[in-house]
Amino acid sequence: MGGRKAVTRRLRSSTRVARRARLPLVPARIARSARRIALHLPHDWPWQHAWTHLFDTAHGPPG
Repeated sequence: MGGRKAVTRRLRSSTRVARRARLPLVPARIARSARRIALHLPHDWPWQHAWTHLFDTAHGPPG
């Protein structure tokens, strides 16, 4: 049984690492204040407007 738990733990951690590797790398800083989340992106970053739109859509007020 001890071997089975070790294998399960190893698979779980490798899945977590694989998921993290697939995340896009975004040069952003996330800030929270007054129950709001803000995404700070570099002004000269080519995808700044697209990521801002995506973030605003995902974290907008409930509809």
